[in-house]
Amino acid sequence: MQADSTMDSSESIEDGLAIATNSNTDMLNGFRTESSVNMRT
Repeated sequence: MQADSTMDSSESIEDGLAIATNSNTDMLNGFRTESSVNMRT
């Protein structure tokens, strides 16, 4: 039982990190596109 719960918690932590990384990447891409548009104007 303990081994199963440990695996579950580590998997959920990895999922959380993946989601956080993806959202951060999206934010960075948004900032880059906005800044490039501002430079052109």
